[in-house]
Amino acid sequence: DYVLILNNDKVIDRHALKHLLAAAALVGSVGMLAAKVYSHNDPLRIQYAGAQEDAENARFTYRGAGQLDDGVSYEEILEMPYVYGAAFLVSTKAIADVGLLDERYFLCYEEMDWCNRMRKNGYGIYFVPKAIVWHRGESPSFGGKQSPLRTYFMERNELLWAERHMSTRAWLWLVVARTRMIVPVLGIRRI
Repeated sequence: DYVLILNNDKVIDRHALKHLLAAAALVGSVGMLAAKVYSHNDPLRIQYAGAQEDAENARFTYRGAGQLDDGVSYEEILEMPYVYGAAFLVSTKAIADVGLLDERYFLCYEEMDWCNRMRKNGYGIYFVPKAIVWHRGESPSFGGKQSPLRTYFMERNELLWAERHMSTRAWLWLVVARTRMIVPVLGIRRI
């Protein structure tokens, strides 16, 4: 059994669920299966075609982001470190074993934390290219990509995620790096 998580600003292809379920039958211990996400305004422009993780720096990138889909580059089911949190299928067995999304995150990094917990418990995270979703735009809950709310939750939750999933040394390095980045923005000068 599975639960489909789909944000309200997504348009799902009528065959997407069928492709996600077919992929679940093909792969091993499934935690999550993510759809390929395109821009609604530019229907062949990729927003998400799988993920890459730089765990040492607590950074995540979307494969194919901003590229026009050539129909060749991102067409195989692959195991990934995490899913794009706007459109994915999650196993109810994995939920029972790992628990729900951690409410402390609220916005940003909640799916990354969930994926890490699933992977630590032996569940796979997969990208399914034939499952297609279009993203209509930035979530109104954020107020845009540069809004103070989004910036706050991205920075705060990155540190929360890092504290939970990185070594103490790596987490401290990240805190120092982010502090060096934020201090000039706040107008604080070195003495």
